[in-house]
Amino acid sequence: MKGDRRGGAWMSVGSTFKTAEFRVDESGLGAPMTLALLDFYRRHPKLRDELTDVRVLRRIQDGSFSVEVAE
Repeated sequence: MKGDRRGGAWMSVGSTFKTAEFRVDESGLGAPMTLALLDFYRRHPKLRDELTDVRVLRRIQDGSFSVEVAE
């Protein structure tokens, strides 16, 4: 993560061949939630299909993104 002139927090995501950068502090979820979700789905790649439907919203609401899940 790196800062910019406006004091924002940027995160790079991706491989060495294709990397995307975005400001986590400007996410509608807020930086702490965004980082927690990125970390959860980094640790549980088989669950990333949840990002395409309502399941990710349920994780945010009940906080289950922060606990270990059996895959």
